[in-house]
Amino acid sequence: MDSGMGQEQQARREALLMSLSELVGSLVEDNQDNAIALVELLRVLERLHRGITEGAFQKALPQNRQELYKLMRVIEEEGGWPHIPKMRLQMLYAHLIDSQEPESGK
Repeated sequence: MDSGMGQEQQARREALLMSLSELVGSLVEDNQDNAIALVELLRVLERLHRGITEGAFQKALPQNRQELYKLMRVIEEEGGWPHIPKMRLQMLYAHLIDSQEPESGK
């Protein structure tokens, strides 16, 4: 949603988002075998998500129905509400069990 943003400002925002995405991707790649580092990264992303949602986003919410409708339409058209789900302990346990099962044929 552009919200009256000029083309130059929008291009700068898109470039910064791309840089952020590339930085996070590099951190993931550099730590792909380090579960502790990846959990730290996920915690940072979750804190950022919560901080944005509870801070700046709430302050930026529309003040009338028409603007709220536009926002909801853009959210729906561009992929829905962003959400960072947490992995359940059951999934971790299942992964552990699967990785410890003896290979058949030995």
